[in-house]
Amino acid sequence: MTGLLSVVLASGLAWLIGSQITYRWDDVKRRRELDLAAVESFYRAYGCFIEVWRLWSAHKRHSQQVTTPDDMQWHCLQRAAAVEGSLEAILIKIVLERRLTDDDLRLLGCFRQAYQSLRESIRADSELRWYASDGDDEAYRRYRAFKALAIYAADLLQSNQTRWFIGKRRTDLPSGRESVGFLLAATDVARTYDWLETAERILDIESLAPRRTGARS
Repeated sequence: MTGLLSVVLASGLAWLIGSQITYRWDDVKRRRELDLAAVESFYRAYGCFIEVWRLWSAHKRHSQQVTTPDDMQWHCLQRAAAVEGSLEAILIKIVLERRLTDDDLRLLGCFRQAYQSLRESIRADSELRWYASDGDDEAYRRYRAFKALAIYAADLLQSNQTRWFIGKRRTDLPSGRESVGFLLAATDVARTYDWLETAERILDIESLAPRRTGARS
């Protein structure tokens, strides 16, 4: 009888441990898939941003050489708004899953202001003056700062990814209240900081990216 009871207890314990491991493994895989999907979504949104930016630039700079549809402005505005929406969703993921520093919040706010510039330029029917050459100093600085901010945001997103170890739980996740504060702080940057000067100062962009001469973006 004692032997039978031992077998039953051992079997029950093995089942309990196995089910917990399976549950944790499935949870880690699910979170990992969500993390990878978010990173892919960021890359896709960034690529779409560049695509719309170049289409709009061609429309504004080379209208004599390039025939564009009559509704080109509306078409680009729709796509720019869609890209902006995707990036806003990714911003939510970052503030929910990372305990952010003051500099993180400022730089995320700067990135948000920067990518909003495309939609605002299209709405105003004006060219987005960001150039990859330094013939126009401020246009070059904005181009360079946007690229640096995109890398910074992508790095924040990737650093949130779920670890693969069974039983390894993240303990650095912010509370819901903290995440609300992070989001409000990041989106409030426009009222307090100039995004270009703030990004250049915090990231020390001047020392990282040597000036170039040559073709525009």
